[in-house]
Order: sequence, then C-alpha cells, then structure tokens
Amino acid sequence: QSGYRKFVGDKFEMVADIGHIGPDYIPGHAHSDTFSFVLYKEGLPFIVDTGTSTYNADERRDIERQTSSHNTVKIGEYEQSETWSSFRVARRVKPVVLIDSLTHLSAKINYVTTDASHQRDFTFSEKEILISDKVDSKAKAESYIHFHPDVEFSIERNIVKCGSSLLIFSGAKSIESESFHYAPMFNTLLPSKRLVIEFENQLDLTISF
Repeated sequence: QSGYRKFVGDKFEMVADIGHIGPDYIPGHAHSDTFSFVLYKEGLPFIVDTGTSTYNADERRDIERQTSSHNTVKIGEYEQSETWSSFRVARRVKPVVLIDSLTHLSAKINYVTTDASHQRDFTFSEKEILISDKVDSKAKAESYIHFHPDVEFSIERNIVKCGSSLLIFSGAKSIESESFHYAPMFNTLLPSKRLVIEFENQLDLTISF
C-alpha cells in the first residue's frame, strides 16, 4: 500500500517508488518523484535521492520537489505532477502497476501536464539490475541518476564506471555529468554529481555489481 518495493541482491539493496502521491487529502510533503529509486551498494549509499533541506517556500524547496531532482525521467520541460509553494500539489500522476513480482516490477504513468506517457521496468538478479524506460512523446526525454558525494565515476561513451560497478546505457543520445546539492538532512547541502542522460523513446540501463 505504501507504493514502495524493496529488492535485495548479493551486493545491493534498492527501494523503488511506484506509488501514488498521497495521501490524496493532504499531499503537501509529496515530490514529483514517481518511479524514482535509491540504491545501496555493500551497505553504503550509492545512488541517492536529492533529499529535503528546507520547508521554506523558496527556490530551494521548489528544486528539491522537481522531477529532475529524483532518479526518474523528465519529459521535455514538463513536471510529472504539479507542485508549488512549500506544501501544495495540484494535478498528479497515478501510476498503473503492470507487473509486480520478486524479480520484475513494471508500471506506467500518463503525464498530467502534457500529452506523454512513461513506463519503467525494473528487472533484478543477484548481481545485476536492468532499468528500462519507454516514453511516448515528441519532446525529448532525460533520465537522472544522482550519486552520493563519496561515489567517484568516469564516463566512457555509454559506460559509467563506479569502482567495481558499471552502469551501461543503451539508447542514450548523450550522457553528461553535472553538479547538484545533496541534502542528507535539514539545513545541510553537500556538493555531489549526477548524470543527465538524453534519449528518445527507449533507454535501457544495466547496473552490474
């Protein structure tokens, strides 16, 4: 009922969000973060949520609630759901779960702010995770991956090397690294790096450990 699913492999733990923004009657804490996930590698944070550093109705609060601040896909300049002020949500996406098993999770959303849809599939094995994104839209799509500040990586064409782990992308038009501020707690912002992956229609990401 929470909308969260947890998967555990040989060297990783992942929690994925396929739930509705809610509760419907007071969704003020919600972010535009459908299909986002966090990933721990060997007990340490690896791919992280941007976090929440403030409840003030200011630019930082807006940034932390945006689609691009989470490990999910943004279509064009559109947000998945409409958030504003510090605790306001208007129209919101409603995920439809297609597959929900021990090794395969699939769900789909229709954007409320434009004519577009996004389906994300997670497929799990002991040493590997496959994340597949399918987008139906004429606008460009961008996938975001936020790394913990302690994670170092290098980009070589369609492969991102993170120590003993590899992120292998198929369908990417470009893979760029940029800075963001990670909020592990209130009133704390730490510099870190994220990936921005542009693609059309379909993107496959294999994370191997």
